[in-house]
Amino acid sequence: DLLNALTPVLKEAIIADPYIHFDETYHTVLGGQKGSRKAYFWSALSNQNSLIQFIYENGSRSKSVFTNYLPNEYKGAVQTDGYSSYKVLEGWDYPKAIRLGCVQHCKRKFIEIEGDSEAKEIINLYNRFYSIRKKKPKEKWVNESLKVYKELEAKLREIERNPESIGNNILSKAVAYCLNELESIYNIITSTSYDLDNNKIERPMRYISISRRNSLFCGSNAGAERTAALYSLAISCRLNHINTFSYFKDVIQRLAEAPNMTNDQLRNIL
Repeated sequence: DLLNALTPVLKEAIIADPYIHFDETYHTVLGGQKGSRKAYFWSALSNQNSLIQFIYENGSRSKSVFTNYLPNEYKGAVQTDGYSSYKVLEGWDYPKAIRLGCVQHCKRKFIEIEGDSEAKEIINLYNRFYSIRKKKPKEKWVNESLKVYKELEAKLREIERNPESIGNNILSKAVAYCLNELESIYNIITSTSYDLDNNKIERPMRYISISRRNSLFCGSNAGAERTAALYSLAISCRLNHINTFSYFKDVIQRLAEAPNMTNDQLRNIL
């Protein structure tokens, strides 16, 4: 109950950042007609200060979980995968926001296609974005990346129009996904401020995957909400190289001694 006081302050700190990452993954939660169900945790990560927040709303994967969290007036960049719920960022609901895609998610679609020469060609094009950032000076990133982007789009269009490719269901789906993500990739490469992929949030999301294997399930919706609150603080500690036990011990003591802290005071201990 004491730590719950930090939940709204953590949200404020994250959405104050003009560059945030979003992702979602599942966990098993007990309850329902079958005894257990697949329920979803969402997460938001501040790129600026490496604070992460896990969001749980009855295990829903509905778009409303995302839109309830991110205010319509948010002004900045949000990096996500291609899940349809995030497409709301590209419409009128978020006029001041831009959506950034994930090069790794696009590339994975073709890695799954083994032994296909066209798939390998697409993979190589996506890899060239990384090569440019490793080998070229920063002032050349945009121009060099745009050249690769034009090659990538031309190749995707070529495969899309090829009658022989239409019969390859896996290849067709991969091409359709990547064509749908072209604008979000363009938003990344026309700036030197954004990551090429969403790995920054996918790495800490693995702690939920570890929990699936180790603790197996959350006992209820209330337990899942507590998991979200505790993981938010614990993993934020890890991302900022802070000893989690020492942090919890210190903060719980402070909150117990001063239960009526102002938002500014809570932000300071966050």
